[in-house]
Amino acid sequence: MLKDRKNKAQVSLELATAFICAFILLLASVKMCTWVMSRVVVRQEDFEASRLEAGDPEVNQNQEVQVDETDPEKYPELHFFE
Repeated sequence: MLKDRKNKAQVSLELATAFICAFILLLASVKMCTWVMSRVVVRQEDFEASRLEAGDPEVNQNQEVQVDETDPEKYPELHFFE
């Protein structure tokens, strides 16, 4: 009889822990997705601003466009616990 009560308590603790971990994982994944999408938007805007005119014959056609993603003011940083 006492063994059954201990097992029920253990199951309740494990279930509560699993729900808490699943909730934290869900919040972290939502936070990470919003961070990624905000960086994609800013990066796309920078890329489009640096595009070369397609019909300009004076532009070197092999030139690659470099987007600098190291600016912390322009590109949002990932903060899980804010």
